[in-house]
Parts: sequence; C-alpha cells; structure tokens
Amino acid sequence: GAMHAAAQSGGRAARPRATGGMHCAHPMGEWRLCARYQRPLIAELEAAVTAARRRLGPSAPPPPANPPRSDQSHQSPPRLPPNASLRAFQEAWRRGAPLLLAGVGDKLRRDLWTPAALAKLHGSLGVKLVALSDAAGADVEFDATVGDFFEGYDPARRSAARRKLQRSGGIELGSAARLLKLKDFPPAADFAELLPKQHADWAAAIPFAAYTSRTGQLNLASALPHWSLPPDLGPKMYAAYGCIEETEPLDPDGDGAAAEVAAGAGAVGSCPGSTKLHMDMSDAVNVLVHVAPSRGGGGGGSGGGGGSAHAVASCRDEVSGGEGDWLSRQRGTGAIGAVWDIWAAEDEPRLSAFLARVASERGEAPAHPIHDQCFYVGRALRERLAAEEGVRGWRFVQRQGEAVFIPAGCPHQVLNVRACIKVAQDFVSPEHLPRCLSLLDAFRPLPRAHKRSEDLLGPKAIAAHAASRALHALGAHFLHQPPHESQPPQRQAPPPRPPPNPPPATT
Repeated sequence: GAMHAAAQSGGRAARPRATGGMHCAHPMGEWRLCARYQRPLIAELEAAVTAARRRLGPSAPPPPANPPRSDQSHQSPPRLPPNASLRAFQEAWRRGAPLLLAGVGDKLRRDLWTPAALAKLHGSLGVKLVALSDAAGADVEFDATVGDFFEGYDPARRSAARRKLQRSGGIELGSAARLLKLKDFPPAADFAELLPKQHADWAAAIPFAAYTSRTGQLNLASALPHWSLPPDLGPKMYAAYGCIEETEPLDPDGDGAAAEVAAGAGAVGSCPGSTKLHMDMSDAVNVLVHVAPSRGGGGGGSGGGGGSAHAVASCRDEVSGGEGDWLSRQRGTGAIGAVWDIWAAEDEPRLSAFLARVASERGEAPAHPIHDQCFYVGRALRERLAAEEGVRGWRFVQRQGEAVFIPAGCPHQVLNVRACIKVAQDFVSPEHLPRCLSLLDAFRPLPRAHKRSEDLLGPKAIAAHAASRALHALGAHFLHQPPHESQPPQRQAPPPRPPPNPPPATT
C-alpha cells in the first residue's frame, strides 16, 4: 500500500544524509543498505512500513486467483479492451490471473519487426539456436547466426534452409530440425543498444508503462539505485518456427476451418511445444509482433520436412483432435500465432507433484519437473491433471498484436501455431512481490549447478529499495526518523576546540 501511494502521489521528500560527521553522495537509506540488510535494519524497515500503512488505512485482500472450475480442463483468461485504463488493469491484475490485451500491435511500426528487417540488421550475428525435440529426446542447442534462423522462417523455404544449415554447420539435428527456436535475443548486449529503433518503438507502445517500463514508478525494480547491479529485465525477443504450418489461413476472422490441422489428429508422438512448462520469478508482458503468413503447398503440412513429421503431426493433434476442433472455434480478428497454457501460482504444488508422478512412471528423475523445463503438458496430461488433482489452467490463443500478461510464479507453456516473433519485458509489480520472495526460497533447494538456483532478480534488494523510495515519497525518512517527522535531520555543530596554548595560571 505504501508503494502504491508513493508511486502515484508523485511527491518526493527531502533525502537525508548520513550523520555523525560522515559525508556520502547517496541518501541515508541507500548508504545504510550497503551493509547487506542486517536484521536490526530490516526490523526498523518493517516498523516504518507498518506505521505508514496505518496512516493509509486498511486495504481489501485480493480476490482468489484460481480460475473458475468447470467440466473442461481449461478456461479462458480475462481480456481487457484496447483502451483499458490503468485502474482497470490494476483491478484485474491483483487477482493473480493472466491477462490478454488487444491492440498493442497497432501502436508498433510493423516494418521494424519483420524477419527481413531483423536479418538485414544483424543477420551475421552469432547466436544459440535450439532444435526442439519431442519427449523422446532432449532439445539440441547449437551455434548459428540470426540469418540462419530467419532463412527458414518462411515454411516454403524451410527444407532448403535446413539442408543448408546442416551442410554448413556440419551438424545433425535429428528429427526436430524443422522446429527451431531463437530465444533471449540479444543474448548479451542491451536491446536498446543493438536495436535502437525497435527499442524506441517498443518503449512508445508498451502497455501500462507505469508497471512495465524500466523506469515505471510501479515497476519496483526501477527503485534500485544507479550504483547497484540491476537485473536483466529485457526487453528480449523470442522467435520460433510453427509446429503447424497450414496451407490455409487459420481462422483469421473467426469463422475459418482448420481442415489441415484436423488431418493430423490421429498422429502419434509427443508434442514438443515451443516453450516447455516453466515459471518465472518476475512478472512479464509478452507481445506477438509478427506472424508468418500462410503459404500454399511446399512448406506447409507435415510433408517435405524430413524426420520431423511425427512431431508436427503430434502438434496438430494437440490443438485440434479430441477437443472438438478447439482451435478453429476461437473467435477474434488477426492471425493466430501461438497457444498458451497458464496455471495459477496457487496450483503449482499440486501441478509439480502430478508431474513428478508422471516422470516417475516414465523412469525419469528430474530435479524439479517445472524448473527443469522438461515437460510440455499436452492434452492427455491436462485431462488427467484435471481428473486426478482438480487443477485446471487457462488455455487461449495469442493473435498478432496481442499482449499477454503473466503473473510471477504462474507455470506456463507456449505452442507456436505458426512461425512468429514475440517481444517480452519483465517487471516486478507490488501486487506480486511477496510471490517473488517466496519463489526465491523455492529455488534455493535446487542443485548448485541448476540454472534456476542462482538469484538473478534480487527481490530482497528490490523490496528494500522500493520501500525506501515509497517512504521517502510519503514524507517518512527511511530508517532515520519516525515516520511522522518530515524534516531531514540537521547536522550537529562540532564542539568548540580548546585554545592551542592556554595562558599560564597565576597565583
């Protein structure tokens, strides 16, 4: 509550300096935080925040985050109108459910986000590509260039690009070679430095910038001081080929038929998914900026792709067969690019326990079934999860220009229907900060070499600095004076020095 009030008030109180004859370029609160949060310091912080909350009054608890229950294994998430206000977003966001927002793509310059434009800028840049596999094997990661990836982005040219990539790289990608993924781009450089025009376009179009922007007042990560090492919150670009490359438009106007999708409904195999089930410590907004157009013949369907026919046909079954042509019944305007599955953060323990049992049945022993990113929860597993655990998630399509908001701690997975490009920005909202802190404890028991065992976000530092900023804006000097005092402390004048040579005493 203090953080919300401080961010929205726009006020800034005077910032006290360190006392006791010490001179420091930083405010008192930031200077004392360098001591790595001793317990007395945290206790004082809690007392200051408690006093500030008493002044602000009680706040209503958020509604439950669980999706409504029904006979289906999935539900649709709340959808905000394109002109939704910040208050409407806050009312929905505090429930802990994912949100869909349309119309973001209308604010972007589409010519900046095409494969041709990106390949022209950085086609020779070296990156790591991932060849997605089904459940029978692990994903294959290999070195390539941005141009190598986008050369096969068009399904009509994919087979030729695949053969060229294997000849030039001297690698064998196996059965999943058609389904390539470019993730976390740029891998090391700042997005703003490598793609300045795209970054400026993104910054101007990003929805609810008070939360999602790097400098947004309600993005608590913006409270970190300039001398700290901030976490890498993006933006980052993600691109992947489609698991289904159809020859006809996939319901662009809401009334098309996915005939070719249904043709693969009887295929066997396991759908690899474009992004396997995982969960993040921070909140995120993901915008679909480009979807590959449909192509007739050639690159579509399950033919012409070599050994990946089983994986592609299995993906067709995943989004159509057994669910009454679920994909073709999705209503909306714009090309469908991806299918999302998101589960409530409160359901994560039961989802993890269920997947641990499934892994044991398969003779596998992951360190953690979600954090290892080794599962794509397909239709059969979702139905079994609903029957055995009563856990149902949100399942929905993302069209070009739509933004998906994912709360921290919500397990989620993505299946690209067509080749598409997404841009994601992480942020830390006041509503979900407690969940970020609890996830830090959840990641700690993982093996030391595990990729999720390292604290890359620093939620404790973010919480302390955000509380400091909030209390300053409310007129309470962080950890220096009682919250009701509004004036900065005055430095005490040093005592007068004695005269150097006192006169001799007289008798």
